Amino acid sequence: MSSVLTGEGDSVARMVLTVIASFVLVLAVFNYINIAIVSATKRLKEIGVRKVMGGTRKALIFQFLTENVVLTLFALILGFVIAVTMLIPGFDKLFDIGLDFHYNQPQLWLFLFVLVVFTGLLSGAYPALYISNFSAVNIFRGRLKFGGKNRLTKVFLTFQYILALIAVVGGILFTLNTNYQNGLSWGYNQNNVISAFVNDEAEIKQLMNAMSRNPKVEEMSASYTHLNRSTSSKIIEVIDKKYDIPSMIVDANYINTMGLKLIEGREFDKARENDYQNVLVNEKMAKLLNPEGALGMQFKSDSLNYTVVGVLEDFHQWSFFDPIEPMFIRLAKEDEYRYFSMRVTEGTLQTSFEDMKSTWSELFPEKPFDGYYQETSLDWYFRNIQGHSKLMQSVAAICILLSCLGLYGLVSLNVASRVKEFSIRKALGAGVKNLVYVINRQFALFLGIALILGTPLSYLLMTGLFDTVYALHIPITWMPFFIALAIVVVMVGITILSPVRKVMTTSPTEGLRSE
Repeated sequence: MSSVLTGEGDSVARMVLTVIASFVLVLAVFNYINIAIVSATKRLKEIGVRKVMGGTRKALIFQFLTENVVLTLFALILGFVIAVTMLIPGFDKLFDIGLDFHYNQPQLWLFLFVLVVFTGLLSGAYPALYISNFSAVNIFRGRLKFGGKNRLTKVFLTFQYILALIAVVGGILFTLNTNYQNGLSWGYNQNNVISAFVNDEAEIKQLMNAMSRNPKVEEMSASYTHLNRSTSSKIIEVIDKKYDIPSMIVDANYINTMGLKLIEGREFDKARENDYQNVLVNEKMAKLLNPEGALGMQFKSDSLNYTVVGVLEDFHQWSFFDPIEPMFIRLAKEDEYRYFSMRVTEGTLQTSFEDMKSTWSELFPEKPFDGYYQETSLDWYFRNIQGHSKLMQSVAAICILLSCLGLYGLVSLNVASRVKEFSIRKALGAGVKNLVYVINRQFALFLGIALILGTPLSYLLMTGLFDTVYALHIPITWMPFFIALAIVVVMVGITILSPVRKVMTTSPTEGLRSE
C-alpha cells in the first residue's frame, strides 16, 4: 500500500508512512472500542426490548458488527476524500517527500476493501460480545454498572499510551537525528565548488580553457564519474578473491579540486606515464586489501593490474542512508571526461556560477547548461530526513491526541458511574486530594505500567529502526526518553482535569439527587 502512495523512490518515507498508518489505525481501534462501550449506556433499552421480544445474542452480535462495518465504510470514504484533496497534497508541500497517489492500481482497492472489513470486525468484535451479553432483567432493573470491572478497556488504554510513548520518542529522536546529520562531514570539502555534467571531452577542454582565465577560479578538474552523482562498478581480483567494488575515474587534479584528504602515499601525477596503472583507495578499501598497510598492494580489474599509491580518508559518495563502501579511484583518460568541476575563491560562488553559465552560453548556445553547486548535491537527502522528522512529530501529536481522547472517555465514564460514591465521600468531608486520588489511582497505575513497558520497548524499536535506516545516526541516549515520559505525563494530567473538576464543583446534594 505504501508503495502505491509514495512510489519506489524513498524506502524511508514508505517505512515512516507505514508506521504512522499502523499507529493511528491501532489507536483509533482502541479508542472506538472504549467509546462503543461507553455509548452502550444509550442503547440499553433497545437491547433489553430486543431480548424480551425474542432477539438472540447472535442476532445482536451480527447487528452490531454490521453497523460497525458500515460505519467503517463511511469513515473510509470520508477519510479517502480528505486524504486525497487535503492531506496528501498538504503533507507533500509541507514535508517535501514526494507523495503521489495512484488510483489505477487494483491492489489499492483490494487493500481498502480488506481494510474496511478487517477494521470493522476487529473494532466491533469486543463491544458486540460485551454489550450483547447484558441480561434484559438487569437492564430494566438498572443493575448494570459501566466503567468498574471492564478490565479490557484499561488494557486498551495501556496499549494506547505505550504506542503514544513510542511515537513521541520517535518524534524526538528523528528531530535530533536531522540536526545531527546536518552537521556531519561529507568526507570532502563540498563548499565553493561548481560542477556540471558536460558529457563531451572536447567541450570540457573548451570550458576549462575559458574558465582558466577567470581570476575567481582556484582549481579545475574533469572526470568520468563524480562525487554524489555516479560511480563505476568493477570486479577486482585480490589473491584469488573477487570483489564487486565501486570506483571513480578522475583526472589528476580532482583530489585537490574536491578537497579529498590524502592520509598516506601520494596523489596522481599526470606526468608519470604509468600512473594510469596506479590507483588511490579509501580507508575501507585499504583495510580490505591489507589491514596492515595497503600501499604497494596490487589487484586486477578488466585484465589490468593496478597498484595502490595513495590512501584517502573515507568520504560519502551517496547519502547517510548508505554505509561508506570500499572504493578505488583511477586516473581518467581524456576521452573519458564527462563531468567538469571547479573550486572558486571564498565569497564568489554565486558570481562564479553566473560567469560559468555565461561562458557556457557563449561556447555552446544550443546546449542547455547543467551546472549546480556541489554543496546542493545532497539536498534531496536532507529534504527527505527533514520530512521524515516532521512526519514523526505529526504522528506523535496524533497518537497523544487519540490516547488523551480515550483517557478522557474512560475517566468521564468512571466519574459518571460513581457520582453517588463521590457525593457521599464529599458529604463525609473528603478533601480535594482524597477525591483526586480515588478517581485517578487506577489510571495512574495503568499509565505507570505503560511507561515501564513502553520505555524499553521504544528503545529497542528505535535502535533497530535507526540502525536499519541510517548508516550514521545520532547516538541513542536516555534523555529523549525522559523528555517523552514528561510529555506523556503532562498530557495525561491536562486530560483528566475537566472530569475531575466536574466532581469537585458538583455539590453532594446534586449528586445524590441525580442518583
